[in-house]
Amino acid sequence: MANKIWFFDRLPVDLLYDIFDYFLAHDILLSFSNVSDRVDGVLRTYSFYRFDFKSISKDNFDLICRHIKPDQVISLVLSDASATPGQSELFLSRISIKQFTRLQSLTLYCIENETLELILLDLNKLDQLRSFHINSVTTKSPLRIYDYSPLINQVTPLLSKTLSQVLPKLHRLNIGQKFIATRTPLLVNLRSLALAQSTINELQMILIQTPHLRSLDVCLEGDTSNIELLDTPSQLKWLILTINGNYFLTNRY
Repeated sequence: MANKIWFFDRLPVDLLYDIFDYFLAHDILLSFSNVSDRVDGVLRTYSFYRFDFKSISKDNFDLICRHIKPDQVISLVLSDASATPGQSELFLSRISIKQFTRLQSLTLYCIENETLELILLDLNKLDQLRSFHINSVTTKSPLRIYDYSPLINQVTPLLSKTLSQVLPKLHRLNIGQKFIATRTPLLVNLRSLALAQSTINELQMILIQTPHLRSLDVCLEGDTSNIELLDTPSQLKWLILTINGNYFLTNRY
C-alpha cells in the first residue's frame, strides 16, 4: 500500500486534475484527502469542482463547505426537495451565490421562495454562467406534500428580468416556466433549450430568436391544430415535443 500511495503522489499535477474531473467534489475529498501533503496541495489548487447537493448526507455537505472555496467550483446543484429540505437556505447562509465567480452551470431543484429570490438577484453577476436549469416539480413525502409550481409563479417578474440579463451568454437553458421570447434579444449562443410550457406562436418566436439552437424539448399548450405550419430550422438536430400527453421525438443526426 505504501508503494501505491508513493506512486500516486508522484503523478504530474495535470494528470491528477484529469483524474479529479471524473468525480464529484465530496468523492474527491473522501477519496484523495490526506494521501500526502503534495496531493492535499493539489486539491487546494484544483478549480473544477462540481457540487451536487440533490441527494447528499449532512456530513458530506459540511465537508464540502469547509474545504472548498467557491471560486474553485464550476458546477452547482442545489435542492430543497424532500430528501434535502431547507438545504439552499443553509448553503446561502455560508456562501453567497455571487462568490462562485467561475461557475459555469447552475441547477436548482424545488428551491424555496426566499432563497430562490436571493439567487436570482445575483445570477447576472456570474459572468461565466453558461447553463441554467430550474426545476419546480411537485414532490411528496409521508409527512408533507411539496408543490413548488406556485413559488415559481410568485417570482415570475424577477425570473423574467433575470433571464433577460443572463440569456445572451447561456448555451443551455432548462426551465419549468414560460419563455418570454418577445422580450429577449437574438440569442446567438443558445444551443439547448427545454421548456415546460409554450404555445405554437411562442415556439415559432423562440426559433426565430435562437439561430444556432440544436436541441429543443418543449411541452406545447393551447391550440396545436396548426403545428404542421411550424417552421423548424435546419440546424435543429434534436426536437422533443409533448402535446396533450403525447410524446414526439425527431432526431436529424
